[in-house]
This record gives sequence, C-alpha cells and structure tokens, in this order.
Amino acid sequence: MKAGHLFTPGATQHRQPARPVASGPTAAILAAACALAWPATAQAERSGHSEAADAAPCPPPQTSDRLIVLDEGCVYDAPIVLKTSGVALDCRGALIDLRRRHRFGIEIGVEAGVRDVTVRNCRIANAASSGVAVGWQAPASVREKTYTEEERYAAATRKVTLDNVTSTDNDIAGIYILAYSQDVRITGSHLSRNAGVGVYIGPQSMRTTVEDSELGANGLGSPRHERRGLGRREAVAIDASSDNVIRRNTFRGNGGAVYLYKNCQEMVSGHGRNFKRTKPSERNRIEDNTIQGSLIGVWAASRQSRILSSSDCGDPYYGDGNYVLDRAPDNIIARNVFSDVGVAAVIEDDGNRFVDNVISGAASSCAVVGTGPRSEKLGRPVVDVVVARNRCQSGRDGYVFAFGAPASGFAANELNGQEASPTAVRCAGGVMPFKGLGYADACSRAQ
Repeated sequence: MKAGHLFTPGATQHRQPARPVASGPTAAILAAACALAWPATAQAERSGHSEAADAAPCPPPQTSDRLIVLDEGCVYDAPIVLKTSGVALDCRGALIDLRRRHRFGIEIGVEAGVRDVTVRNCRIANAASSGVAVGWQAPASVREKTYTEEERYAAATRKVTLDNVTSTDNDIAGIYILAYSQDVRITGSHLSRNAGVGVYIGPQSMRTTVEDSELGANGLGSPRHERRGLGRREAVAIDASSDNVIRRNTFRGNGGAVYLYKNCQEMVSGHGRNFKRTKPSERNRIEDNTIQGSLIGVWAASRQSRILSSSDCGDPYYGDGNYVLDRAPDNIIARNVFSDVGVAAVIEDDGNRFVDNVISGAASSCAVVGTGPRSEKLGRPVVDVVVARNRCQSGRDGYVFAFGAPASGFAANELNGQEASPTAVRCAGGVMPFKGLGYADACSRAQ
C-alpha cells in the first residue's frame, strides 16, 4: 500500500497490509484492511502455495465529499481511524473483526481538535481493548503538563454520533469515551458480551448521551477470565463525568446496569497515563430505561465502600489506608422499570434522587441509601437523598436507610401495593451484598 491511499487497487489478500499514512478528508480511514477471503488465503499459505489470485478482493471504500462508505459484504481485520473533522463513515453492516490483534476497531479523534464525526451501521468485534474509541489520545502526562484544563477541553474530541453501531465480545468495552470528550451521542446501538463494560464514559468528559440502545451480558468477563458477584462490571460506567443522559435503553443480564463513581486514580505510581479525576460524577440523568437481571441496577458512588488499599490510588486514603472517598452526588434516577434485580439502586453519596421508578422482583431491597466506611470513620452519613413515588415488589427489605442516612426525603413510595415506610438500619449486612470481593463488611463494625 502506498502512502496516501486507502487501498492499493488489485492488491492480493494473502498477507495483512501495513498501516498506510494518509491525509485529507477521504484519507480519514487509516489501516482499513479488507479480509473477505482471509481464512482461505491463510490456509493456502500454510499449504505452501497461495490462492490469493483467485480470491475476490473487496472494493475500495466509496468516497463522496466527506462521506466514506464500506462494502457491506466485507470483513475488515484492522482498525479504521477517523481523525479529520466533519467526516461520516457508513459501514452498511460491514464487520470489523479484530481477532484481538488490535486494541480498537474504530478510532475517532486521536489527535487534537477533531469534531463533527458520524459513524453508522458498523459492526465491531473481538478488539483487544474496545470496539470503538472516541477521543484525543495524547498521554495524560503530556496533556496535564502542557495544557491548562480549559485548553484540554478546547482540544478534546466533540460532537460525535454513533448510530446503529454493534460492538460485541471486546476485552474492555464496547465503546470507550476518552477523557475530556464532549457531546458524544450513542443511539440505536447494540452492545453485548463485552468482558468489561458496554460503554465507558471517561474522566472529565461531558454530555454523553446513550439512548434507544440495547445492552446485554456486559461485565461478565470472558471465557479466559470469568467475573463473579460484585467483581462483575456494569453496562454503562460513568467515571468522573458529568451531565450525561442514559435514557430509553434496554439492559438485560449485565453485571450491573449503570454505575457512577470517581476512579481514585489507581496505579498512580506506574506508567503516568492515568488521568487525575478532578471532578465528581454529577448531574447525570438515568431515565426511562428497562433494567432486567442485574445484581445491582444503578449504583451511585459504587467505590465508596470498596477496599482500595492495593490499588495505589492518587487520591488520599482514610480508614487505615483502606478507603478513598468516592464522589457521585446530585444525579437523577427516574422513571426506570427494574425487574429481577438484587437491589434496584444503591446510593452512597449525597443529593441523589431516586423517583418514579417501578421495581418488580427485587431479591434484596428496592433501594439502599447509606455507606459504611465514610459514615463510621469520618462521621459523614449520606444526606439529602430523595426517594419518592416509587412502586416496588420485594419479599425482603423494602427501602433501606443505613448508617445514619436520614430519610427526610422519603415520600409516597409503595411496597407490595401498600404505602411504604423507610427501614432504618445500623448494619447494612443482608441488604447490601458487600462481603468479600474487596468490599467492606461494614456489619462487623456497626452492630
């Protein structure tokens, strides 16, 4: 392949093409290797002769103005990189199968200042990291030393639309939103069987929308590394990110549905690539979703009670070096329908609202408000939480306020068809599954 070309016309397919160097609007696709007949030609090579001449090569992508269109019958085995503003990629259902040879399937942004990019009708599978990566990829150490926070936001990737994207069986995430990215919209997409999370919304990013999409069986690990219990991950991870909207999605059989947290800047002494989390996960809205079959549905401050002594956190420790304050305040969880969950919502930070939800088949509790380590060691119970107008069917604990969390925002909730009262407990054991897997067994201290 020559530099500056997307494909070499008439090139054989008996070996993987090298990454080209390209420029200009139509050269926004880099390293797009068409492998329609790859398995057959690979077998021919092993037998000592090549039949590549007999294999029909995939045609070059069609380009018109700033639109790039792939051949729907092709399978691509290398990344597609979009690093020019104002371009659109329509895969027309073509599959990008990375076979774990590449970190990402589609990369959007990469360099500074990329915006107004649309990707539609793409299928991505088997990436060594994530099916789609959105964002500026300069190392954290470079950005934090070279740019002010205002300059980082100005240079970050923004205004990206992912429409009808299917991303499955990737090792970390289906879609990964990198730090400082803004105004990413994921709509009508399908994210399933990703070993880590379906969508990761990264630190200091803002205003990502995930809507009208299906997320299933994410966070369960892989055949090589199965996750269990609280070690399972969530379909949507919101990490130190604000003003995101998660609405009208269907979640089925994920480890969890939506978890909000602020990473403690783990492994800070290592490679220097992990961004400092300077902001909480706040002002996010999780609305009008259907959530089925998770241990915990929505979890605000999901790392508040987690033992992080071995995580080498950049944030300060407390409590004998075991805990770091998590920050996920002032979020809204509204009008969702939960079924077959352990706990519909766990709220471990202040100012959150859990309102107008319907819960059926909660095995443990409808909602649990409170946190053990912060309350017991710092004297800071969870406050200013509103739990109102929810309807819940549960055979156990109902609405629980633990570790001194006041129930002043509790109003007009139903439990099994009757008006509900809040249940105040000092020990959260039995209603919050926190034993083992690196979470505090708060009952041993609180009884």
